[in-house]
Amino acid sequence: MTVKVERKKSDKEQFSKRMKAYAEKVAKVKENKKEEK
Repeated sequence: MTVKVERKKSDKEQFSKRMKAYAEKVAKVKENKKEEK
């Protein structure tokens, strides 16, 4: 039971890390598009 909970926690951390990286990527792309215009 505890192992399952621990894994869920790390999965959540991995997910938020991925989301953060993705958000940063999107922000960068948006900035690039702004500069082009």
